[in-house]
Amino acid sequence: MRLTVATYNIHKGFSHFNRRVVIHDLRQRLEGLDADLVFLQEVVGVHERHAGRFTDWPRKPQHEYIAGERWTELAYGKNAVYRDGHHGNALLSRFPIVAQDNEDISAHPFESRGLLHCVVGLGKGEPELHCLNVHLGLFERGREWQVRALCERIRATVPDDAPLLIARLSTAVARWIVDAHGGDRRKAQAAALARVGAALGAAPGPGWTTAERAAYRSLALLVGLVDDLDRWSAADKAACVALMRAKGAPDDAPFFAALARHPRLPAALARIADAAATGG
Repeated sequence: MRLTVATYNIHKGFSHFNRRVVIHDLRQRLEGLDADLVFLQEVVGVHERHAGRFTDWPRKPQHEYIAGERWTELAYGKNAVYRDGHHGNALLSRFPIVAQDNEDISAHPFESRGLLHCVVGLGKGEPELHCLNVHLGLFERGREWQVRALCERIRATVPDDAPLLIARLSTAVARWIVDAHGGDRRKAQAAALARVGAALGAAPGPGWTTAERAAYRSLALLVGLVDDLDRWSAADKAACVALMRAKGAPDDAPFFAALARHPRLPAALARIADAAATGG
């Protein structure tokens, strides 16, 4: 059985630096992916102050707004609770969600993180699919602990023969930082930038904005995990650089457009995610 899966951190429906509401654009772009399962991170369930401040703020929780009539099965895991509301992770599905649980994996009191575990029924004759949606923390020590918690969750609750999706590639990045660089993110970042720059034959230039440079640095940790990156065609390499730069645009439209023009990178990232899920 073939499934189309998308995962996206919607950053509470805002553009960079919370300048404007982009949840409506995000909804349109995610609909265009036509995925069977959509894993979302940093989803606002309720925020009374934003609802009063922004006239275009959705009248319903963000995951419900994005789902519309396209995804009929929804799960939301509340992670961070504050005076004006709460946010967390969510799963949108075209298939029945037959079970769900949200586990607190916060590494410390100042950064609330959760692991949303859903079981999806794929229909008669198909095994149930376990879907784990996790948004790892900002600090390496906490991320390492959260990866261990994720692995323990899988060992304790997912049958050995059950299909499994872990829809946060940051799990693979965190594992690489820990295994290859002893948990030193600065060292890992430098190594990733060096490898990606050498493989792609390009790096941020004078015309790049600060946001584009930051996006390149962030994505380098992920793109650097692609094992055959240096063997890509010149066109694929140039498209990858353009995609990394587009992630730093004021809104996500250029990034989604660049992603649609580059099927090789999503395929490579899917293999990395599969390896992270199986421990490979």
